[in-house]
Amino acid sequence: MKHHPVRSIIASIALVLFTIIAAQEPAQAKDTWIRVTSTNFNLIGNASDKEIRQVAQRLEQFRDVFT
Repeated sequence: MKHHPVRSIIASIALVLFTIIAAQEPAQAKDTWIRVTSTNFNLIGNASDKEIRQVAQRLEQFRDVFT
């Protein structure tokens, strides 16, 4: 089998162009992020609203213990 350097070069250029084009595509976030604000904290997360509010409540309790 004979090696064709022109085909190798064309394949390499095509791979580089494909990589550049693919890298320019913006990433899509699949998670839904929410923000919860308590008296002293701003929390942002992709957990449920209830779970983030529980974390905020515990942080407020933790803060109260140390103040």
